[in-house]
Amino acid sequence: MYSFLFRTSFAALAMVILYACTPVAPDENLQSGTLNDINRLSVGTTLNISSESLRVRFDSVSEDSRCPENTVCIWSGNARVHCTITKNQSSKQPIVLNTTTMPQTASFQGYTIRLADVTPLPKAGERTPQGAYKVGIMITK
Repeated sequence: MYSFLFRTSFAALAMVILYACTPVAPDENLQSGTLNDINRLSVGTTLNISSESLRVRFDSVSEDSRCPENTVCIWSGNARVHCTITKNQSSKQPIVLNTTTMPQTASFQGYTIRLADVTPLPKAGERTPQGAYKVGIMITK
């Protein structure tokens, strides 16, 4: 009986050790950033501010009514951006930011997240694919 328990315990311990030694795949869409600077992100990219254990993921652009390039408009239009912010990999909050309408900033656990810009400008008669968008995000404390 002790032989069975020893073999079972040994096998379980070996599995735990192997699991613990398995390398974790790096997040290919993780980008290092800093506070108080404009950090540029593509759709699906997560900004990691490691000194703050803070991450902001740029999820999508749900509206882009900005004035297309090479056109004249009576209103500048708006781009609406969706992000997800996480602190310590536990507190998670979706946020929506706009270029010209409210809200242009969001607050989260003592941080202010501001949308600095969205590129590219739309082209008349064309829809911008999600993967083409980039945003400038500034986080201050």
